[in-house]
This record gives sequence, C-alpha cells and structure tokens, in this order.
Amino acid sequence: MIAVKTIDGGSNGFNTVLYAPPDQRLTTYLQNNLSNAYQTFQHQGQNALNTITSMYEKFNSDEAINRSIAVMQAASIIVDPLQVQYLDIDTMNTANMGMRKYIMVNPMVHELNRTNRCAGFGGEVLMSEPDAENVEDTYEYQRVMNGIVQYDKEDNGYAVHYSNNDPENVELRFLEQTAVMDTWLEVEKMINMGLDPTSLEMDGEL
Repeated sequence: MIAVKTIDGGSNGFNTVLYAPPDQRLTTYLQNNLSNAYQTFQHQGQNALNTITSMYEKFNSDEAINRSIAVMQAASIIVDPLQVQYLDIDTMNTANMGMRKYIMVNPMVHELNRTNRCAGFGGEVLMSEPDAENVEDTYEYQRVMNGIVQYDKEDNGYAVHYSNNDPENVELRFLEQTAVMDTWLEVEKMINMGLDPTSLEMDGEL
C-alpha cells in the first residue's frame, strides 16, 4: 500500500519551511557574547578577538559538525557491521554489509546489476528482493525513500510513504536516510567517471 502526499509550493516553498532563519534570541545571544568578548579583550589587541571569532567559526561550522559525525560513524562501524554511514568515492570499496545493500538499490546501480554490467560486490550482498525489476519494489529502496520529499517535472513536492511487510523490520532514521542519499550522489559520480562503485577493488572500472 502506498500513500502519496503532495506539498504545495514547490521546492522554494519547502526550502523556506525547512531552512527557516535562525531564532532571533539565538542571534542576539551570540551577538551579545561576541560584544562582551570584545570589551573584555579590547585592551589586549584585536588579535585576541580574531582568535575567539576564528575558534567559534571553526567548531560551529557545518564542516566541523559533518566531520564530527563522520568520526563517530567511523568508530561505530567497529561494533556494528551494519552501520549506515556516508561514504565518498575514496571509501566506497570499504562499505560494510549494511551499506552495500543500500548502494545496490541506487537506481543507476540497480540497472547496471540487473544487466550484469557491474561487480555487485562479488555477489556477496543478500538483497531482500534480488530479482526485482523495478528498484522501487525493493525493501531497501523503500527504507531509504520512505517519507522523503521529492519533486516531479512540474516542481511539485510529494512524499511517498511505503507500508509493507519488511522481513527485517528495519526503519531508517532521517539522518541515516540522508547518509545513504549523499552516498548515492558519490555513487553516481563514480558511474559517470566509468568507475564501478560495487567493486571490491580501489578504482575498479565498469
């Protein structure tokens, strides 16, 4: 059973809701604290304030946060071989068994594998629906895309909610879904470069 919900407003409307401006109270708090820091250190030279500002930006930027998440995920793989985590081109061939399943249901990879044009991780990945002709019929794909906002050719937003009898009874958290989708972007870059993202060897070619 599939329930489809349309979100009016297109991508601009959705992004406005999702990425709203920061709370004014937070902005005021940060401004006041930076101002206080300036008053405290103004007699010690401008370099002190620059150091404070630089440290704040360093440890609160998106890049710093993403790196922290990557470190935690890398540590988790030691205890959980099914850990869902982001992989880039350089780490794709180190994918654990859990991530291999989700790489295999990337639409481009699914088509390559269905026509025997990729390594498919040496056939070691046990898929829930290995013979599915349509990737949307696989439980792994449905886990990744369940409730995710997508856009049609007219830029209308919609989300598909899958209701099924998943044999593994797995439900991915939103951060896990985005980790897989970001990995899919890297997967598609590799395919466009003529590289096989399902090869167990570094830089394996299609």
